[in-house]
Amino acid sequence: MHVSLTNNTAEEIQKEILDSTTCRLIAKANGLSDQDFATVQLGQYHGTVVLYQIGDSDKAFRVMQGPLREYVDSRNAGHTRDFCLTVLTNRNDLSGITNADLRAFLKARPMLPADRVKCLEIKPSFSQPKSSGSRGTNSSPSGFRMETGTAFYLIDGAIAWEYHVQFKPDGSVDTVRESRSDANEYDPKMIPIIQQAYEEALAEMKPRNPGQLGFAPVLWWTMKAKLKAKGIDWYSPADLNPNTRFD
Repeated sequence: MHVSLTNNTAEEIQKEILDSTTCRLIAKANGLSDQDFATVQLGQYHGTVVLYQIGDSDKAFRVMQGPLREYVDSRNAGHTRDFCLTVLTNRNDLSGITNADLRAFLKARPMLPADRVKCLEIKPSFSQPKSSGSRGTNSSPSGFRMETGTAFYLIDGAIAWEYHVQFKPDGSVDTVRESRSDANEYDPKMIPIIQQAYEEALAEMKPRNPGQLGFAPVLWWTMKAKLKAKGIDWYSPADLNPNTRFD
């Protein structure tokens, strides 16, 4: 999956992977010595970055493959370079976390930096309202919904990563539903501006049924245009969750 942002083009990610500093950090974080690292080399072959073994030992070659792939996958998914490098050396101390749910979640997701994960109690959802005959909505008359539940979020660059968690009876994590939204939606100064664009876009679409196929993409496209006119780049749910089907 690739989330298209300004800082994670294929060219940018390749450049980072070919940077010896990045590779040395990955190697060190996975217990490889400088001598081990000297037995591998990264290069390009027909536009693709390839890891080569150049020494007799295949230790570094075996160890480096997974972390390099994880780095690329994380960057493609929208995480920043700084975040990916931080994760390489992340070692959480969960002893000081008093929230049992958060502690269980971080235990299940040990690569997430504990100091950046926050509890999500309530947030606006700039999505289409449900039609009057729909079930499962908590929309206000304007269609401005509020999401609640056991959830956590982490802001990394332009994206807010949201984790909606279900727990087992023993308190451990059962399932995690992960999604992304624009980080501006967590900025108290930006929320009213996005809210206004949402309501204006919704008003323009009044003749259409909110349950009609294609309503959400058009609503979001209209919001993006209104916010862009104010100099604000806003990523819609469809932009940030390309594998999710909307409408």
